[in-house]
Amino acid sequence: MVFRSLDAMKSEAIPAMHRASQQLDFPPLLDGDADSKMVALFNLDSFPANLEVLAFDQTDSELGRGPLPPLAPMASHAFALKDLFSPQILAQLSTVRVISDRSMMGLQLVDPPDDDLVGLPALTSTSQNWSFAIVTRSTEVELWTAVGLFNPGAAATTVTVEAFDATNTSLGVIDGATILPGATHFVLTANMRGVISLSAASDEPFIYALRVNVNGYPTQSTLE
Repeated sequence: MVFRSLDAMKSEAIPAMHRASQQLDFPPLLDGDADSKMVALFNLDSFPANLEVLAFDQTDSELGRGPLPPLAPMASHAFALKDLFSPQILAQLSTVRVISDRSMMGLQLVDPPDDDLVGLPALTSTSQNWSFAIVTRSTEVELWTAVGLFNPGAAATTVTVEAFDATNTSLGVIDGATILPGATHFVLTANMRGVISLSAASDEPFIYALRVNVNGYPTQSTLE
């Protein structure tokens, strides 16, 4: 899916949504992105969906809740966070969570005035182990891959990230962190020579999302 800004000057490619859930998590994509974030929801059920939006800060403390009108079967609804939460909440906001009594799909788009348009489908699938390929070049253009590790659980989790080369030989642990509930830890692959893939392991289930950048500028988002 390709989305364009209203002025048609910016665009973002977002992978097709293929997982539905009654809980959709939307972690931050950019620093302080709440003012320019929009969330779109899709009700895949044959019955109306009752929705509630929860706002969390970086420590997973709940900041507030915002009700949404029931969503008709096979219908969609988009809303801007600034229309639902106060400026005080937006200033502290980290993760947005949508709870529904029906299976939903969703995505988030961020269109800051002085930055690129970015987007990502809602995060739903968790695991204690993830492996993912790293993109480093496209023809003559250098590409960076940024990996966001998101903890959707209620307890802190410790994650270690190991790098591998083209022969699947380990290059050692390159990163590690303790991620608080509702928080995201980013791993950047700029200037990592010879790294073809990464493997992340944790003591609690977590979610990852990838962003491919051209010299630091976002071009495409993927997730699991």
